[in-house]
Amino acid sequence: MEDQKNKPGWRAFGERMLLKVWRSQGGGLYGLGYIVTFVYLEIRLVITEFMDAESLIDFFTDQLFDFVLRFLGESLGNFIQALIWPLILIGEFGFTYGLIFLVVVYALFEYVVRPGVERRFPELTEDQKEE
Repeated sequence: MEDQKNKPGWRAFGERMLLKVWRSQGGGLYGLGYIVTFVYLEIRLVITEFMDAESLIDFFTDQLFDFVLRFLGESLGNFIQALIWPLILIGEFGFTYGLIFLVVVYALFEYVVRPGVERRFPELTEDQKEE
């Protein structure tokens, strides 16, 4: 399979960035949960900002002026929420159901998602062997 670093285009760039973030969070279920939570919160933030704007021009104008303060501040909040995603899940579903949900998601991750990701990105298994 072709090495991701040698692939051109935005898709390869996005894959490398997601892999880098995933690895930085441990490369397991926690890292995947972090990425999913962070991306979800960021998309929700952009949609909310867009819906609150009076027009498309207003949206882009507001984003230009507010980006540094408000958007980055909310992104920092999203970052923190993404770090504690297991606790948020348990808070949403209650302790028992949240714990059951986490166990089921962990099993799905270990037996379905991880093997698929490692097939798609063989360098992940090579990195683990080096450690």
